[in-house]
Amino acid sequence: MAHATIPDPTDLYDLDIELGNALADGDEQAVRALAPKFRAHRLNQLADLLATADLDRIRSYLRS
Repeated sequence: MAHATIPDPTDLYDLDIELGNALADGDEQAVRALAPKFRAHRLNQLADLLATADLDRIRSYLRS
């Protein structure tokens, strides 16, 4: 049986900073590029949203 790995909090913190910077810059390409990194941490709902690069929806999701 495979065990799910617990994401390293440092990795997630770094991704959070990258996402915040990309959103602040309005950089849709950088936001889209982060989707696979979030998916690797099994954060699939957020990864799917990042893949759309709909910055307003992403900001709304993160605020909720």
